[in-house]
Amino acid sequence: MLVCRNERRFMPSLLKHYRELGVDRFVIVDDQSDDGTVEFLKSESDVDLWSSEKRFAESARGKIWRERLMALYGFDRWYINIDSDEYLIFPLEGAMPLKDYLAALTEKAIRRVAAPMIDFYPDGPLSDAIFDGSDARMPWDVAPLFDESGYSGVFEDSGAILRGGVRQRVFGTDMHLMKYPIIYWDRSCTLGASIHWPTPTARNVTSEWGVLLHFKIFSDVDERAATIIENGQHMNDAAVYKTIRQHLQKEEEPSLRYEGSVHFSSAADLRQRGFLQSVVTKN
Repeated sequence: MLVCRNERRFMPSLLKHYRELGVDRFVIVDDQSDDGTVEFLKSESDVDLWSSEKRFAESARGKIWRERLMALYGFDRWYINIDSDEYLIFPLEGAMPLKDYLAALTEKAIRRVAAPMIDFYPDGPLSDAIFDGSDARMPWDVAPLFDESGYSGVFEDSGAILRGGVRQRVFGTDMHLMKYPIIYWDRSCTLGASIHWPTPTARNVTSEWGVLLHFKIFSDVDERAATIIENGQHMNDAAVYKTIRQHLQKEEEPSLRYEGSVHFSSAADLRQRGFLQSVVTKN
């Protein structure tokens, strides 16, 4: 399940990634795209495409859409709840099929999988990192680096709060990275104040940690930020994107790579680096 607006470039690789994980149905709300997103998704047989006369902000930043659709598609089942620039690596990816993993979580009465958004960025000049979805490349083929360390976090009753990564280190934004994209949805659930804090919050304290590979930083990051600000639909008057633009205007070609940058290679590598954790074991 996801909400998108003018994300045509991500759609081929996003669908490919999740199909390979074993997802066989996509529930997508389009927020009045005009870049070909709708036309592309209408041609995909495993996509249920929804639209609304209301805008993203009017739906509590998509929260109302997601909750109503999860009620429609059914309670007492698992959902992968993401944004269109988020590519999930689940805790046992490469070691166990996703559906077997979810069955094991159900058996253990584990209802959520935490997964921070780990921001990826290019290895080289920002201006060369063109990703438009016109070929078979995945986004990490264009922006393959991420920060291995430099994160800070605390555990609260509502779950973990994590900050850091390249958007904080380079652009000075204070982003809350934690999400719970794999969620067992029953009648006690809501998305709380946002999709970062689903309720009941006790379920957010979990043994299961995956990663959302997160892609905001390509050659057009300034242009995209300007569009988001103009669109007027994001929280806090798009303050994060205004901060990014201010930094880019000061430094036309920012240096993103540093000594803690590493290349993404596989789920196994993320597991070895401690990003993936689970109490589930393969039989």
